Amino acid sequence: LLLAFARAVDADLPGGSGRGHPDDGFVFFEQPFHVPDPLELREELAFALDDVLSTRILPRLPRPAVVNLIRSPGYVPTKYLSELECRVLDALSDVYG
Repeated sequence: LLLAFARAVDADLPGGSGRGHPDDGFVFFEQPFHVPDPLELREELAFALDDVLSTRILPRLPRPAVVNLIRSPGYVPTKYLSELECRVLDALSDVYG
């Protein structure tokens, strides 16, 4: 159901195909058990943050007044928290300045 919803959202976005990412089935069903190696993480972040968030979602939203990031060490391996936070902040900065 979640995968179908994600594909419907993707199809509704300008430039969206409705096909999603080739690994969608695995990404949705493996988490939080999927722990990528560093190269996989960079590729997944590039897709999620650069291809989807920065390109398709954030430009359609008003500029936020406040951004609150919450650490989730139970969901994201601790060794990746800092990189994930920095990438999210970079994506926000790239779009909103």
